[in-house]
Amino acid sequence: MKSTLVLIISGLFGTLLLISSCTKVDNSPIKSEIFNTTNIPDIIDKMKIDKALKNEDIEMFSASLARNSMTLDSLNGKTIGQIIDAQRDFLRESSVSGLVTTAVQVSHGFKYLGWQSKDEGDKKFNVFGFAIQNKSKQDIKHVVGLLKFVDETNQMIRGFRINVTQEIKANTLSQFNSTFPFDEKNQNDIKLRDMLDKKVPNLYAGWQPTLIEYSNGKKLSLDTIPIK
Repeated sequence: MKSTLVLIISGLFGTLLLISSCTKVDNSPIKSEIFNTTNIPDIIDKMKIDKALKNEDIEMFSASLARNSMTLDSLNGKTIGQIIDAQRDFLRESSVSGLVTTAVQVSHGFKYLGWQSKDEGDKKFNVFGFAIQNKSKQDIKHVVGLLKFVDETNQMIRGFRINVTQEIKANTLSQFNSTFPFDEKNQNDIKLRDMLDKKVPNLYAGWQPTLIEYSNGKKLSLDTIPIK
């Protein structure tokens, strides 16, 4: 029901975009109106005649309704202006996050080299080998990311937080080993170790970087990725 409502609303907002595309004024009275899921038709009618409402504001409001379509009631009690501003902030944060993600990815390369089992008495460990290439012209002193193993459906089996504090010179490739204890009570650990030991072909290693820190203190940082 809500999905159908959003589709109808999107069509109506398409018409509104044409009406408001010629105005640049940002002094719209509709922004002080309180939103409620029951007054959406009234809001649209007012937007149709609100010559001060900018084209971008209508896009933001429409996008917010679509993004919150499954929890539309959560917008109740907020002003139209607050909903528009929140959507604009959301898009900006998404854009910045995408920019940082791209910068992190292009600044270095990662290659998974393999796995070894290491036993010390009654304790077992997983040792993962990997290489990191510094593609920049600045030395890297800190790299953090998630080494994750997924199956053929891209379902993550196990993830490991990689933390490299050894300096990687500019335009060079360095190899590393990271050791993690094997938890015999963790079903994901057991499954992964069995697949690694049997060299199952449909097991894939992936890399999700979260931090690149250069020797001059500059950082490219993403939010911490939870490890299941």
